[in-house]
Amino acid sequence: MRAVEFQEYGGPEVLTAVERAVPEPGPGQVSIDVAYAGVNFADLKARAEGYRVPSLPFRPGLEVSGRVRAVGAEVTGLRPGQEVAALTDGGGYAETVVAAAATVFPLHSLGALAVFGRLVSFGNASSAEPWQVGQPELYPSGRSVAGFSILALAGTAPDALRALAERAFRTVTDGTVELPVTAEFPLAEAAEAHRLIGSRRSTGKLLLRVG
Repeated sequence: MRAVEFQEYGGPEVLTAVERAVPEPGPGQVSIDVAYAGVNFADLKARAEGYRVPSLPFRPGLEVSGRVRAVGAEVTGLRPGQEVAALTDGGGYAETVVAAAATVFPLHSLGALAVFGRLVSFGNASSAEPWQVGQPELYPSGRSVAGFSILALAGTAPDALRALAERAFRTVTDGTVELPVTAEFPLAEAAEAHRLIGSRRSTGKLLLRVG
């Protein structure tokens, strides 16, 4: 199968197209024939800084959509040919990826805080120093601050993540929320996708077209 990996840390030029064996799912896992892979700042940090990279070479890609290729033992509710979206521990920049069944989701279709407002801190794409907020900012207007990490929830609370994801997918299905895809790149042009998102001039979702 075709895939994109890097064998050293650096700029987009370290992303290399390679041929690899098709992975097979183990117990509790699902293999997916990838149609699209999302491009995220976490992929850039992995390539440039080794963020969440256990060893080299490494294949980035934390989210995909496509069809189930095969299911491993002990997997229920998913079947070959089913259209799904999935979170992965990496490996999404490929024609086939393996994901934990708990993070594979069937697709049924495709400044200022106010009083009592809530701020959710999601990621740190800028690699900025940690910020702090305390009682003087929160108490007078009943404001609150929370943190959220999809990757952390996938490991610590997959059932809670699934419930949240299903609610989110429903808002897309019923038209409450729109997800604009502003750029698509062939898998072999992953470096160009990294350059665009790294320039911080892009908006919406960037995708790698795989299938």
